[in-house]
Amino acid sequence: MTTGRFALLLALAIGAASALTAPAHARPLDRRGLVATFHDEFTTLNVADPRDRQTWRGRNWKTWYANSVDPYHVDNRSLPNNGESQAYTDAAWPERAPGTLPSDSLSVVDGVLRIRADPAPVDLRPQIHNLRFTSGMITSWGMFSQRYGVFEARLRLPKGRGLWPAFWTLNDSGGWPPEIDIMEFLGHDTRTTWAVAHSRVAGKHVSQSREVTHPRDMTTEFHVFAVDWRPTTLTYYIDNEAILQVPTPRDMHSPMYIVLNLAVGGRWGGQPDAATVFPANYEVDWVRVWQRPSNTVRPGVAKKKAARRD
Repeated sequence: MTTGRFALLLALAIGAASALTAPAHARPLDRRGLVATFHDEFTTLNVADPRDRQTWRGRNWKTWYANSVDPYHVDNRSLPNNGESQAYTDAAWPERAPGTLPSDSLSVVDGVLRIRADPAPVDLRPQIHNLRFTSGMITSWGMFSQRYGVFEARLRLPKGRGLWPAFWTLNDSGGWPPEIDIMEFLGHDTRTTWAVAHSRVAGKHVSQSREVTHPRDMTTEFHVFAVDWRPTTLTYYIDNEAILQVPTPRDMHSPMYIVLNLAVGGRWGGQPDAATVFPANYEVDWVRVWQRPSNTVRPGVAKKKAARRD
């Protein structure tokens, strides 16, 4: 993904990313000694209310980007420079129009977060910056960020042209890049996922990526996507197997926060077509973050604690 405040066209779409191979002698993710620093198992929907700043701390997630001080600004509810066509709605925004339920964009069902995309009713569009779809996103900016460690999520991806789910991180102090795309997916290409690292070294945007071709349709069941971010390397994993390793960019040594979103449309994957089925659901079973004792957690950042992993 790219972030709205500093949005350029997606690097993959303009050919800035270079394909790399999986690490030689790839091994499963080494979980020895990992200490949990953040997790959400989605027993409930633990999100802040954009109308009430008192809830902006002490919750796991916000439902808007950090691109403007106004939670309802278009750059906080979409990334227009990516050509996206969705507005990220929640229970507080927009005001409910007749026959619409924008809060359905985020719900918890049987311990799974469901991020739902739908065509926006015509009467709702003036309230959502005249965008054509509603969808949802969660982000931990202002809630949780961490330097280095393992970031992972168990996800089921949606099928259909124009659907663009992602699991990624952004720099806690603002500015873009750096960005770690732990998983990106285009719903019309159900056997391909992407892992990408964006950076800006010496003033030039560069990215390193891998396009991963899978033997089966990735939308039929849950898969675990992870990155092991260390001071010297970034190693990406799918279902515990390494698929890409790159050197940690020189500008990727500050705490980063988490984003999970379901974009609709965009210059990279195109718009939905007649075969795209709505509602479309991007499902998140859990999100977990770990730290290695050899790395340093920024003081005061790891607010959500869990038991040490076995």
